[in-house]
Amino acid sequence: MNQTQINTFYNLTITKIEPVKDVYKLHTKQNGILCLKCYNTSSADMDFIAQVFTHLKNKDYPYAPIIFPTRTDTSWFRIKDTYYMLTNWVNGVSPNFNHRRAIKKAVIALAKFHQYAEGLPKEIIPPSRQHLHKLSEKIALYKQILETKLSTNEAKPLLDLCDQASFYLRDEQSVTALQQEAAAGAFTHGDYNYPNLVKYNHHLYLIDFENCRHLTRMTDLSHILHRNFAWNGSTTLRFIDYYENYRPLPREHRHLLAALLHIPYPVIRDLNLKRQTAIRLPSTYQIDKYVRYLKRLL
Repeated sequence: MNQTQINTFYNLTITKIEPVKDVYKLHTKQNGILCLKCYNTSSADMDFIAQVFTHLKNKDYPYAPIIFPTRTDTSWFRIKDTYYMLTNWVNGVSPNFNHRRAIKKAVIALAKFHQYAEGLPKEIIPPSRQHLHKLSEKIALYKQILETKLSTNEAKPLLDLCDQASFYLRDEQSVTALQQEAAAGAFTHGDYNYPNLVKYNHHLYLIDFENCRHLTRMTDLSHILHRNFAWNGSTTLRFIDYYENYRPLPREHRHLLAALLHIPYPVIRDLNLKRQTAIRLPSTYQIDKYVRYLKRLL
């Protein structure tokens, strides 16, 4: 990406283009520092992401990216098969999740974000982003991964967890929660963890909404809990309490969250990242103790 290409779409005086991970940090004279992110997706998905950003801005949520429009007042542009979107740059640092206080702040920030993450009109959500009723399919896929990549004895307790998650997911309480999320026009960040958070002026800003979807918000919460407190039931419940201090959950949504937390995602993630040699499979004792804690959500 060079200045000539960018100026085809924007009227900017660029002094420096700096690649940073999967984005370009643009130093400009008149607009300060901006973030140019590339997406390997579709125009419908780009429109959806732009709608999410616009929706959050219109609801006065201050911690999401703000779109910088093109010369023709569009939210994104395309070069060959790659799409690009220009937003503000948040000049901060990722929170240090080695400290639980930082994770607590992130969970609280998530609860506050979820207060705004609703109200999307159904007609603007493309099929590729409609995942609200695909949770059972995902669990089935996870079971295939476990059966393929682990031995029978290794896979069995994890497959049992998947079956338990499916059972709770079919329960009336979870079905009601999903119906409520559909009616609310709920959406998720999609990959809520420290790499996609930026700490600046004592606030956490959310970045990289590439995986945002029309999906139950409990998947964001279960994701950060799985990533940071795998198989630790007592700590998981304590951090759910932190979340509920800012966004109390109805009984149906706690039931749905319990279903999602039964999914053995930490093992699935390692297998998907081809970390078989580094995988630490939970013992039967760990699983049983973890499940006993999760039952307190029901």
